[in-house]
Amino acid sequence: MIESGNNLVLSENARGGGLDSAGTPLGTGVVGLMAPGVGIAQGSSGPASRGFSLPLLLRHKWLMFTVFALISGLGVPLVWMFVAPVYTAKAVVRVSPVVSRIVFKTEDNGIVPLYRSYLNTQVSVIQSPQVLMRVLDREEIQRTEWYTEEARSPLAGLRTPRSPLERLREDLLIRPRRDTELIDVSITVLDRKEAKLIIDAVIDEYKQLSDETLRESDVLRFETLSAEQASLQREINGLVAAKYNLSKRLGTTGPEELRSQFSTHLDELESQYTELQRELQMMKWDWEHSHATDQGGDAGDDNKAEGEGSKALEVRYAQDRQWHELHLRFETAKHELTLGWQRFGESHPRIQQLEADVEHAKHLLQQRETQVDAWGPAPIQVTAADAPVIAQMSREMLEQKIQRREHELGLLEQEIERQRDKVGRAGDTAEDIAHYDEELRYKREMYDAVRSRLEHLGLESKAPARISVAAWAIEPSLPSRDRRILLTAMTLVAAVMAGAGAGYLRIMTDPRIREAGDVQRSVHTPFLGQLPPLPRAEEVMADRSPFVLEGIRMVRTALLERLEGTGKQVVHITSSTSRTGKTSVALLLSRSLAMLGKRTLLVEADLRRPVLRERLGLQAHVGLETLLDGGADDDDVIFKTGVPNFEVLPAMEPTSCFNPELLANGVLSACLERWKKTYDFIILDSPPVLPVADARILSGQADGTIMVLRAAHCRRNAMFQAYADLGSSGGSLLGTILIGTRVGQGYGYGYYNDYQAYMEAPAKLHAC
Repeated sequence: MIESGNNLVLSENARGGGLDSAGTPLGTGVVGLMAPGVGIAQGSSGPASRGFSLPLLLRHKWLMFTVFALISGLGVPLVWMFVAPVYTAKAVVRVSPVVSRIVFKTEDNGIVPLYRSYLNTQVSVIQSPQVLMRVLDREEIQRTEWYTEEARSPLAGLRTPRSPLERLREDLLIRPRRDTELIDVSITVLDRKEAKLIIDAVIDEYKQLSDETLRESDVLRFETLSAEQASLQREINGLVAAKYNLSKRLGTTGPEELRSQFSTHLDELESQYTELQRELQMMKWDWEHSHATDQGGDAGDDNKAEGEGSKALEVRYAQDRQWHELHLRFETAKHELTLGWQRFGESHPRIQQLEADVEHAKHLLQQRETQVDAWGPAPIQVTAADAPVIAQMSREMLEQKIQRREHELGLLEQEIERQRDKVGRAGDTAEDIAHYDEELRYKREMYDAVRSRLEHLGLESKAPARISVAAWAIEPSLPSRDRRILLTAMTLVAAVMAGAGAGYLRIMTDPRIREAGDVQRSVHTPFLGQLPPLPRAEEVMADRSPFVLEGIRMVRTALLERLEGTGKQVVHITSSTSRTGKTSVALLLSRSLAMLGKRTLLVEADLRRPVLRERLGLQAHVGLETLLDGGADDDDVIFKTGVPNFEVLPAMEPTSCFNPELLANGVLSACLERWKKTYDFIILDSPPVLPVADARILSGQADGTIMVLRAAHCRRNAMFQAYADLGSSGGSLLGTILIGTRVGQGYGYGYYNDYQAYMEAPAKLHAC
């Protein structure tokens, strides 16, 4: 019976008669469906079995964007903070294989022997600590940031500290150019100005060291040759003197030769005689000076203390014999220096040695005077009363020395006379004169060669050096290596890959069902089709969405093809959990079957949470519970709808005396057998499988069960458990329907999305 206002005006824009040939979406057409039954796909128990597609990945676009933003937001600033561009400055050194000469050819000019080895040796010299330490000792180098880089680096504590010398050797790059005379010297640092400063300092110090080494070598050879020249001169003088003595013994040499021999010998004696006379004159001058000082002591009292101090010092030194020897040595050194100036000139290396001897003798004399002064009370203290006595003692000592020098002078005069007498006694040595002549000739040749060599060295030392600077460093304008752009790109690529990896990992670990492929890969069960997100429950029957209509037609077509020729009429619709939309699917499927001309009865077997009366607006006071209790018959509880061939049997609200065993006492089975004779299809809308046992009971009484799953709501584990529970209760699974997939994800919806206007046209015609 139908109460007033309970009939629903429902229609579907589908042509009646025949089966839909569109098939099921995602390649799950009837031809590809498996035999009835459920089996878990091999390897489908874990997340790794989930399919991968770009649309599925784009569902997690915000997760991927967040990961990308975090990695790139941290990585890129770190790259630009800790990675700095480096600059390379390069200078060029020229090592000439040929040392040019000015006039004379020596062993120092001409072609450099073993030039390649010499060139490679210069590379080692540039890298030697001797050069690099001189560079690091420069004040401008120590003020650079490169010099203090090790201490400023944030990673300095993570590695063993390196000295500036080690870092400079590592940063320097020295390479000789192949088949050239050039050596490239470069350095790579963080600052362009410091790169030029450091490389110029290295080249400058290397050039200075090379020049100093050459100068030291030249000075050493010059000193050696000068000493050899002086030695030869002394030998020549000695030979001349010996020949002179022999000639005197002969007494047969010519007048010129004899005169030359006498001149040479007399020059020596007169030189000694002159030296003694000079010393004697100095002593006499000291005696006269001390006498004059003594007479001037009574001139006044103002200079009395100073005079007493001077006399005390003179007496103190006069009593020390070693002081006299050192004083004589000092005067002799000054005399030799004066003779050296006259003989060699002020620029001769020998003059430096003589000046050093004078300074050394002076230093020894001052040391002795300091020692004598430090003795304190030991010297005689000079007082005003003792001054005449001390002065008298000093004059007496000088008089003794003068007498001694006069005696030596007399002895020298006697020696001169004796030497003159010996000239006549040289008869037995006449045969040696020829030997002396030959020796003199050889020594003079050697002397001339040494003198010539000294002249050559002095002139050729002004020749251009074999090592020169071909090009100083130029401050670089662009970095030689800037890895920031590359590292930034790598960071962004890594961020993109990390974001994609996070999205992929989220897909693989997602416990929920997202698309039809998740169902097909997880279980071996027929897939009847998928539906887009359904409207609200109270609007589902009034919805005219072409995607929903076409989706339910595909499900209907697949179901009819599976049931064709089997005689099955009772279809059980359930889900794994609640709020999946199974009741909406039952309504849509029942209406679609009715629109096809199939008499369809929708039985609300969910006695715990009935919703059909509210959705369809039925004013019913009886329901399935009343029928099962025997309180009503079929005509009392079955209601017609506005759709032809579509009737519903709702359930009543549960009461406190609700009997959960109503579905299992056999009454429902008898009703089903009775309804099969009247209706083509009986659709049972039952509770979910997992919460209660009603769905398992109904699956055993129905001809087959349809599992309804909702994308992004149902979990895989719940789905597996629901299939297992249905299998254990003896039910037969007709297939699975997935709700909530977006338009365009499936095969059919992409097509219908392009022809939405075509699908909406019949609906507009029907509404008119």
